[in-house]
Formats: sequence, structure tokens, C-alpha cells
Amino acid sequence: MKQSPLHIRLYWLLHRYNPFRAEVGLRAIGNPTPDAPVLVSGNYAPVVEELEQVLNGFDVWLLVVDSAGINVWCAAGVGDFSEHKIIDTLVATRISEKVTTRRLIISPLAAVGIDRDRLRRDGGFDVIWGPAHLDDLPAFLRGGGTTRTPQMRLARFPLRDRFQQAIGIMGVFAFSLLLIPWHRREALWFYASIAHAVFGTMLGYELLPAKYPANKTMLLAAAQAAILLITRPNHGMPLRRRLFIGFAAHLLIAFDMIGSTPFYKTTIAHWLSTGNNESLFQPNLGDKCNSCGRCIEVCPKGLFSRAGEDSRRVVIDHSKGCCECLACIKQCPREAIDNIGRGWKDDIKSLDTVSRFRPA
Repeated sequence: MKQSPLHIRLYWLLHRYNPFRAEVGLRAIGNPTPDAPVLVSGNYAPVVEELEQVLNGFDVWLLVVDSAGINVWCAAGVGDFSEHKIIDTLVATRISEKVTTRRLIISPLAAVGIDRDRLRRDGGFDVIWGPAHLDDLPAFLRGGGTTRTPQMRLARFPLRDRFQQAIGIMGVFAFSLLLIPWHRREALWFYASIAHAVFGTMLGYELLPAKYPANKTMLLAAAQAAILLITRPNHGMPLRRRLFIGFAAHLLIAFDMIGSTPFYKTTIAHWLSTGNNESLFQPNLGDKCNSCGRCIEVCPKGLFSRAGEDSRRVVIDHSKGCCECLACIKQCPREAIDNIGRGWKDDIKSLDTVSRFRPA
């Protein structure tokens, strides 16, 4: 598959938080037959191109659906990637005339935005939840495209992905460099502190001792302050100003880590008052649960599982750390999942029954 020019890919990397729209439609990867697997993606251009590279060597159909040019995890949460968008693309591409299969392979990260029963009823296609990470897609397809290992269900955030996200965050804060003509030293020190906070937290995530990402960032702030107090640089700007700017930069990044779904997700007020970055939402299975297992299929952190090899009962392991994606709520057909936490962050807009999870 042809890649975009290097300067385009670098631009995407630096500005990865902006929407980049790929063309919507049905793409043939390799030489797919009518019974070849059909994969569904949003139209975030960097991911579509990476997906095409990963699928090189396979004969599959790729249905690119309008997700407002953003990744499906974010798009599904705000309602920009849904069964309605998928059905629109199914109709527009007349895919039912080209394929005999009636199953769509979709990332489970999009589960919070998709009503699979409505998609089957109105669109005529069933949903198969594929791997959560692109790296697992080749093994999934080679295995028949129907069964995932437990590891394939989980949202992984490896070093490469953290590095790319760090570059994207640096792109967001590049606006501070516009102040260089008036406050050169302060602007450069602020951006250097941002880099210390971002790359230190992302690349050193598994090494830093604190549990929560926001606390890891503030550990880096303390380390920077300690170095300044020991070395006491006497050039450029007063030490007190340097300490203040460095602390402010790290605090901004800590706030960003609070809302970073691959880790945990909470509110600024909760973190400032408790130092706890755990998600406010904590799922609980109520009496309506019939152990259908749909929550197991879509939870990106693996909280849900069967109790024992021969048991049908679904249980929850809260120690794995809910990231408050709320996919389990969307996919539960009986509204059997309650919240035993302190509320929720209220940034998922794709649910119809969210009012029952607000704090009392």
C-alpha cells in the first residue's frame, strides 16, 4: 500500500489531536472475494493508512466510515461513530451487493457508540469485535477472524504509542513558542518543562514509582525543582520565576493525564482533593444481569470475566482499574450494570441513560 509523503506523516504526528479526514467508502485490500472478511474503521487518516499497511498481504474489505476525522475511541464516545454512521456507509457503498458475508469486524474501542442490535436490525450486519490494538489484527485474521485471545481484548499502550502521543502533546503546546519575541527565556523554559513532563511521564511510565499518571508527572515536577534548588542557576531568569513556570507546566500536563483514557480517567477536582487518579465510575453487576458476557467482549481493561472455567457467572475485578469508557453500559442489553463509584466524568455523550450514573 502506498504511504503518504514523509512530511505529511510527520505533520499528522505532531498534530495528531486534530481531525484528519480520509475518504469514506469501501476499499478492497488485496484481492478480496465476496466472502472475504469486512473490517470497519473510522476515517481518521493516520489510522486508515496504518491499517492499510497492517492489512497488506491479506484479502479483505475495509469499510471506512465517517468519524469526523478522529479516532474511533474518541469519536464513539461523543457520538461521531455510531451504528447510524455505519448504516449510512453500508447503504452508500451498496456493500450488500458485493459481499456475501453479513458480519462486520469492528474495534471494541468503538463499542461505547454502537448499538449492535440496531445495526443488525436496520443494517443487516452482525458485529464481531476484533482486537483492540492494530498489532494484533494479523494474528486475529490468520486465526479465522472470529476468535480473540484474552490479550487481544485489552487496550494496550506500548512504548511506541506513548512516544507518538508525547509528540502530539508537544504539538498542542507549541503555541507557547509564539511568545518568544517578547519573553524568549520564559517561553523556552516553559516548553522545555512541558517536554520534561510529557516525555518523562510517557516514556518513563513503567519506571516511575507513583501509581497514577498525574502523580508521576508531579514527581517529575518535584525532581526538576530539586535540581534547580541544588544547582541554583544564576542566569536567564530569577530562580523563583523558573520554579513557578516549571511547576505550572508540569501541573498542566498532570491535568491532561487525568483525562487520558488509556490510563485512568477522573476529574481535576477529585484528583486535587484526594491525589487519586482512579476513575469515579466503578461498575457493579445488579440483579438484572443474566451473564450474557457482552461486557466481557468490550471491556478494554479486562475487568469482567467468568467465575471459574465452568461457570457462566460474570464477575468484576476492580483491581484492573476501570478507565470509564462505559462500553459495558452501552452493550449491556438489560441495563444491569450500576455504578458503585462516586459519579462519573460526564464526557461520554453516546449513551441514552447516563442520568442514572450521576452522583446523588
